[in-house]
Amino acid sequence: MKKENLKKEVKEIARDLIALGSLPFYLLVLIRVYIGNFPEIFYPLLISLPLIYIFYFIFKSNNYSAMSIPLFIFTSIFYKEMIFTIFAFVLMTILFICLFYLNYEKKKILLGLLAGIIASAVSYALFLKF
Repeated sequence: MKKENLKKEVKEIARDLIALGSLPFYLLVLIRVYIGNFPEIFYPLLISLPLIYIFYFIFKSNNYSAMSIPLFIFTSIFYKEMIFTIFAFVLMTILFICLFYLNYEKKKILLGLLAGIIASAVSYALFLKF
């Protein structure tokens, strides 16, 4: 394989991996947990989504990095399996590496990370309160 083709292939794989933090994937997980009647994961994910977009509009954070955090946190809490948590953490780490590799703005990626953490904490606290 030629060097330029390899670079093109690596970039395509990187774009595929960041899709794990995309709105369609987030909605896919959200609908799945709704259909499965898992309120302990559905409501925190549902509450996190508008919070992530509020951060996006205020701070121009990266939504791929932001959306990956609640997905990682709440699915890990739900499954309560160390193997799944490790696997999800590795995928999330690769997602972040891919964002840097694809030259997304570092500041926006880190703001997205912060937005995801804050949105997850707020949504979980709200869920526990009600």
